Amino acid sequence: MKTGELNLTVMGLLDAANTALRPPRADPSRVTPVCGKCIVVSGHDLKDLDELLKQTAGKGINVYTHGEMLPVTPIPS
Repeated sequence: MKTGELNLTVMGLLDAANTALRPPRADPSRVTPVCGKCIVVSGHDLKDLDELLKQTAGKGINVYTHGEMLPVTPIPS
């Protein structure tokens, strides 16, 4: 029981950390690569990804990551 209670507490902390920026929602996202400069993000730090997206906005730099980072709805190619 003690292990289960600790697990529940940890899962709550992880959920709070992953939804601190904004609640999850489906956003459109391109699923095919485009020509140009890019940054590939690996890992699970949503805060860092948020900062990277802000810093690269409007600069012609494409940011790619894996499906676990953000729930998305693919943009038709």
